[in-house]
Amino acid sequence: DQSTSDETFTLLQADTAKAIVKVMAEAPRPKGVLPAHLGYKAPDVAYKTGTSYGFRDSWAAGLSGEYVIVVWVGRPDGGPRPGVTGRLAAAPLLFGIADDLPDTPKSRFKRERTQQSEKLASPDESAPVILFPTDGTEVAISTFGEQSEGVDLVVQTAYGEPRLYVGSSPIEKTRNGYRFKPEKPGFYEFIAVDAKGQKSKGSFRVLSSEDVRHPGF
Repeated sequence: DQSTSDETFTLLQADTAKAIVKVMAEAPRPKGVLPAHLGYKAPDVAYKTGTSYGFRDSWAAGLSGEYVIVVWVGRPDGGPRPGVTGRLAAAPLLFGIADDLPDTPKSRFKRERTQQSEKLASPDESAPVILFPTDGTEVAISTFGEQSEGVDLVVQTAYGEPRLYVGSSPIEKTRNGYRFKPEKPGFYEFIAVDAKGQKSKGSFRVLSSEDVRHPGF
């Protein structure tokens, strides 16, 4: 006979968990997936992707309403799949699953982003909306310079393709979208300008993943 127990334990403090979910909720959506506040009844998802050494495992894990979704993509024999990352392979599946789940009460992180949603919907407030990294965001990366994985810059505009700048340097759009590759950790100003010359700006901090500490682990 196996006994069951209702005993629970705390893995993370509430404020730590809230901060982690907030960062996950602000992560840029996979290509072709609109932010939740721009789509009709689109689920709001807080998520994180991962890719194992040698591209053997592609992961995506997220929260949507009352559900936790985890997706793994890989080969049964554990073989490598060069270039196949969690963001490219697993994240779209995670959002597809979220789309098919029953409706659940709005999550806390969705309510916290209502103000940003209303700003975009208002005809009097048509300046670019910075979706990621939002003002005050901290982003940890493992490498810097040209070999860096970089920081994805995501902006929604009502008028044409945006022009993006980090500091005074323009960020060119590539097949992977707009990606900023910092030379070193620090604070950076992010500016977005639309085709009408309307401007939005904010600042974010880039950290080295080696310097990030994870309380409780």
